[in-house]
Amino acid sequence: MHSISHQNIVAEKAEPAQPLINRSKDCKETLEEYGLSYREEGFYLQVGDALSKGWVLHVSSIRLQFSPLLKAVLPVLIDSKVAFKIPRDKDTAKNLLDGTLGYTQLGKLICIYPENESLALELAKDLIKVTQEFRSPSIPTDKLLGSTVFAVYEDPKSLAYNIPFRLPKSITWPFDEITSLVEAGKKPLLNYRYRPLSIIKSDVKGRVIQGNYFKSLFNIKLCIIKEGIKNMWADEFGRDIVDRINWQYELYKDLGDHIPTPRIFDLFQENENTYLAMEFIKGESLHYRIDSIFNGNSVHQLSINSKLSIAEVFLKILSVIEILHQKGYVHRDITPENFIITKGGQVFLIDMELTYSIPRRYPNPVFKLGTHGYMSPEQENSETPTIKEDIYALGCLLFFCFTGMFPVKLDTENNESILSNLEFLTGNITLSQLIKDCISRTPEDRPLISIIRKEIEKYKKDIESTQSKSSLSLNREINNSRITEIINKSLAGLNSSRIMNDNKVWISQNNNSDVTGTRSMDRAPGLGFHTGMTGILYSVAMAKRLGYTIDPCLPGFNASWNYIQTTYPDLTTSIPPGLYEGLAGIALAMNEGLNSNLLTNFVTIEQLQSLFIPVSSEIDLARGIAGQGIALLNCISNLPIEFCQLNFTNYIDTLLYTQRTDGSWHIYRNSGRSKDNMIGLSYGTAGILFFLSKYYQNFPESRLVLPIEKGMSWLAKNLHKEEDRYCWTISTKSKSDNSIDSSLGTPGIALVFIKAYEILHNQEYKTIAEKVLKSMPAQPINSDYTQAFGLSGLGELYMEAYIAFKTEEWHDRSKWLINLFSRTFLEDKRGKGYWSVNIYPDLEGDLMTGISGIMHFLMRYQMKDKIGYIY
Repeated sequence: MHSISHQNIVAEKAEPAQPLINRSKDCKETLEEYGLSYREEGFYLQVGDALSKGWVLHVSSIRLQFSPLLKAVLPVLIDSKVAFKIPRDKDTAKNLLDGTLGYTQLGKLICIYPENESLALELAKDLIKVTQEFRSPSIPTDKLLGSTVFAVYEDPKSLAYNIPFRLPKSITWPFDEITSLVEAGKKPLLNYRYRPLSIIKSDVKGRVIQGNYFKSLFNIKLCIIKEGIKNMWADEFGRDIVDRINWQYELYKDLGDHIPTPRIFDLFQENENTYLAMEFIKGESLHYRIDSIFNGNSVHQLSINSKLSIAEVFLKILSVIEILHQKGYVHRDITPENFIITKGGQVFLIDMELTYSIPRRYPNPVFKLGTHGYMSPEQENSETPTIKEDIYALGCLLFFCFTGMFPVKLDTENNESILSNLEFLTGNITLSQLIKDCISRTPEDRPLISIIRKEIEKYKKDIESTQSKSSLSLNREINNSRITEIINKSLAGLNSSRIMNDNKVWISQNNNSDVTGTRSMDRAPGLGFHTGMTGILYSVAMAKRLGYTIDPCLPGFNASWNYIQTTYPDLTTSIPPGLYEGLAGIALAMNEGLNSNLLTNFVTIEQLQSLFIPVSSEIDLARGIAGQGIALLNCISNLPIEFCQLNFTNYIDTLLYTQRTDGSWHIYRNSGRSKDNMIGLSYGTAGILFFLSKYYQNFPESRLVLPIEKGMSWLAKNLHKEEDRYCWTISTKSKSDNSIDSSLGTPGIALVFIKAYEILHNQEYKTIAEKVLKSMPAQPINSDYTQAFGLSGLGELYMEAYIAFKTEEWHDRSKWLINLFSRTFLEDKRGKGYWSVNIYPDLEGDLMTGISGIMHFLMRYQMKDKIGYIY
């Protein structure tokens, strides 16, 4: 452990570094060169048959050393005749090293499966010898044996890895000859003067830590400590996160007297990692400030003072960036997260990792990456930076500041409609033209900062002289033919290699509980109705039945059904029975496929019926018999009525028997609080009532009235008033609520009150539902567009309210969202399109978490007489 002195790490007129990996062999080609047969297993090419339980050795390296690593290690593995696997290609190797295939997979380039402990020990010794010259990141699940060789004990019965590594109970440590298992105790202070207090941001490349800086015994300050983990995020030139932190240290030292940046306390190393300690700036990020001002509303609903305050902050940001440019730097990561605003209104610039020095031409080559939506085309291509890169980012930042939306939502390549879309989203032609000019794909056409400042000042004067909130009406007329065109193009967008494997089977992002700040690239075929191919199959079949153009996505439809039938010849023995991830969801997709005549030659009524034979042991909508009941109601026209009624009786008898005297059901949340009862649609009492209400609507059995009324009374008692809005918390002992999440939050519960009003005509249910709906923004803005958690689910709720209450206000709110989705639709020249459904530009095809859910809302808006709620 030692401090690092201030060094001149920048050379004048630096020659560009050359990548150290060029023309290296493909992974398959490498194995074939050694005469090895292999098969594809997930991310890997596997040689031999691995034991399912035992010690596993992992050998890693940084990115540029991957090909030499294979050359060094393969002869050892071949001689030992051990089973092993390597990444399927070099892109996969990069993703394994970056942590984008899951934190527990980080660094696991070569996975080796010795048959016994003795072989594991001997192999480890040999591998340590041949990897002495290599660098590698740490593997979080493993124990380092030496060099770049790690070990972990794997057992398929174990649900999770121990992070950091801990020896499982009853397992002996076989590597004492190499290294002791005993770890040195952690010191309470970093560099003897910094005490970590909390983790502000977790990241595979290193944490951002808030701590105390003990400058002296009686002089203690809050500080921020940025960690760089050794050999993480090493690029093709061998530079890792430590190089970036060293560069930031240089920048802060050079610029600290010229622009408002945090004061640097120290740069030091400890446990082979590097730490940059700096002043803690008390304030809030620009992201948080803008979110607070918008509070879920569109810009059209903001007061003049709110708009003026946004303009003032943006002018201060312009001043900071202008000085940075005058000093010869390009920031290259101008985002809402990289500005801190103090209580007094001062703007601080933070995180200068990607900054480029024009006079010094350093770093050379530039550090890659940036933030999605804020990178100019030339930055994405890693061209030599100019200040025009920052002008592009300022235009994107301007878009965020005056719409509350992430710039990944905007189709920047559609020059014909961009100005009209911007005017709709910003409510101002001056701002719209300025943003359009800033994000021009031709750098020379982007304005100077002085011009940007002049236009923002003009905007301020314009709105100061305007008394109304917005010059735009609440909604513009819906162009029905355009909506049809968007639906058809989004159906064509489902035929994309971004969401299909090589066999044209739809793949989805795997759920990953790792909180590492890294976007997961892990995608695989999944059967989920919520997130998976079943929900997409359901949507495509529905679109066919309604008359939309599905021909482009038929290859995916047929390949995915074939995958289900060949991979799971007997679904009922291998898939859980629930709705979101199980048989009930598959039944919905199968039923819709039969109704649209897409599956009449592939599946039978008997197959559909078999999906309802297993009965869930749960009772909620997502996993349990309430969800099975919802699916069965949708499938009833294709199944024998006696079979359906027998199942309904079973479901309902169970639900009535398990209902508590207060009207709720025991569905507890794992929150650490005793008897913390879930409330919402997917996992709580609301979802069960939704099924009972829909069943009563079809089969009005009098015995259901009192249980429904008792349940609705319990939901009403759990309604809270928070300042000027009404909401439900996600559970009885939770303090958090969500006004946009239909799955766990308030919208899903409001839906149940609408449905209960429809069937029981109780005016109190309508009153509660409308009271809650009026608490929500009339023109909602949110980065989440999904059915489960975002705006398309909210759109479905407004449609339900309009149908049930015949009130134009709820129709207007639906129209706002239709317009919003129309204005933020992303399309290419081949006639394919999609939406960014969250803060990333990725295409997600899924029903509840992807574009299929948005399509469902649009189709329902057009054909509400032919299509109901999403399930």
